[in-house]
Amino acid sequence: MISKHQTVLLSLLSVLSSFLITGLAIFLLLSDSSLSLISNPCAALKTLSLVTALFFVIKYVAVEDFSHENSLFKEKLKTQIITVLKFVVLQFVISFMYHFIAVLFGAPVLTLVSETYHFALLMTVLTCLPMCAVAGLRVEKWLDIFTSNREPGLQTVVYLTTLGALVGAWLGAIPIPLDWDRPWQNWPISCSMGCVSGYSLGLFIASLYLPHQFKALLKPKSV
Repeated sequence: MISKHQTVLLSLLSVLSSFLITGLAIFLLLSDSSLSLISNPCAALKTLSLVTALFFVIKYVAVEDFSHENSLFKEKLKTQIITVLKFVVLQFVISFMYHFIAVLFGAPVLTLVSETYHFALLMTVLTCLPMCAVAGLRVEKWLDIFTSNREPGLQTVVYLTTLGALVGAWLGAIPIPLDWDRPWQNWPISCSMGCVSGYSLGLFIASLYLPHQFKALLKPKSV
């Protein structure tokens, strides 16, 4: 069970990450630089993926080791770094799966291949990486995250952010066929923004829900 201090820290990190990631996405959307999401979606999506992955790793390490001694902290930090590196290959496999799924849902097959893959990479970082870091490679643990068996704390955050990212990416495809002639309607800009917005919304909801969840866990059961 997570402690009170871990709950507070996780809530603060979640809401902070929510605002920072959303702010970065908006900046990349409106920017005229080489990282513009409209003029250079590959570079922008790559930046979003790296920054989001960094935020999650920092949050995961900080919360998991918040209450440990320094000696244990070093040992667990080393283990966690090895675990993250161990899952790198899996992330690439999942990203190709997301690429294939995006094509099945209507993404261009022979054109915009790089843009589609970078969108798939962003989806992988927002969904698969958190689940791997929290639940490892055990399928039953992945399934527990999406049922009532999930544990409070990081598993709750992963559940809300993964659900938000998937739903957001799906909703982001709605404006693409509309006859608005807006540059952000080009593939995969709106889907990427929807994915990031859903992920950030999940983080924000988690920051509000975790304290309530913690109070429910500590509430004495009636005999």
